[in-house]
Amino acid sequence: MPVFQPTKRGCVSSPTLPCARVIPAKAGIQNARVASKSLDPGLRRDDGCRGRLFCRSNLRFLFCLLLLVPLAGCGKKAPPVAPRAVTPGAVCEVSAQLDNGRVDLSWQADPCGEGGPAVRFRVFRCRRRIQGAPCPECPCSYSAVAVLDNSPPVDTPGRMRYADFVRPGFEYRYRVVPVGPGGRRGPESEIVRVPWPLEE
Repeated sequence: MPVFQPTKRGCVSSPTLPCARVIPAKAGIQNARVASKSLDPGLRRDDGCRGRLFCRSNLRFLFCLLLLVPLAGCGKKAPPVAPRAVTPGAVCEVSAQLDNGRVDLSWQADPCGEGGPAVRFRVFRCRRRIQGAPCPECPCSYSAVAVLDNSPPVDTPGRMRYADFVRPGFEYRYRVVPVGPGGRRGPESEIVRVPWPLEE
């Protein structure tokens, strides 16, 4: 059995090993710490971020996170959809009165029955001779004489008004058509007639 003999401090000798250095346990731990400090700085853990919010590695992570936030809202967007046009309701309570060469036409601003509110109104008029008409039974041809926004006067709340200056010897017929958003027309109102015969 080979016998190890100490030759100098920290070394033992044997027939096969000239000198084997013995490292105490405490010294081995200290040498391991020195070796870890001598490693590449890129491989060492940065303990300076421990307990700190705005260190370099944390700022780098926050910057990357901010770059990803706009990408989360990206994607294929659907084409814009036009608002659905609503047909306005019918005009009701249309009345007309002749007063000193002027026809005062009025009607209710709110729609009657089903349908949405009107944004404007179109007034149509037909004029026909009372005496000597070439074709009394022929249909009357209407033409637009006014376009009014749906804003009733202060003195007649809830009712629209229109004044039309006329001449004697004719019968005047009126009807009102509501117009909704997008220009969609509603049903025509009932026809009101205002005759103004010639004085004999």
